[in-house]
Amino acid sequence: MRPWRLNIHSKSAWHQKLERKCTIRVSATVADPRRRRPMLPA
Repeated sequence: MRPWRLNIHSKSAWHQKLERKCTIRVSATVADPRRRRPMLPA
């Protein structure tokens, strides 16, 4: 097993959390196009 693979694996969990936050934010913005706020509070 190469070290970069391990690094990616350990990163994935943190990345998933970050992605989920962004997805929720983006989906909320897309769901309501009238409200054009890119930085909505979670």
